[in-house]
Amino acid sequence: MCHNGQDIWDVDSSINLNIKYETFISQELVNYMDKNYKTIATKNSRAITGFSMDGYGSLWASLHHSDIFGTAGNTSGAGDIIELTKFSIDLDIKA
Repeated sequence: MCHNGQDIWDVDSSINLNIKYETFISQELVNYMDKNYKTIATKNSRAITGFSMDGYGSLWASLHHSDIFGTAGNTSGAGDIIELTKFSIDLDIKA
């Protein structure tokens, strides 16, 4: 899926608790897609991608929900790989 999170970086807000875009993407949208479209409902068959802020959100969602997304794309988005390695996830980083 390729989504548009507008101006909220595609994360759940810690300031406005009504903004739960990460939750929407990783739970509600995935469940809707699997229910209403012919999908292979496994993480290895599911990818998320985005452009700019949504690219950042795609990486964020894939790291926080690695049980849901097997692949992520980020086109022209923020994503400092050094910062990303702080998560307790086994990243296969090759120079």
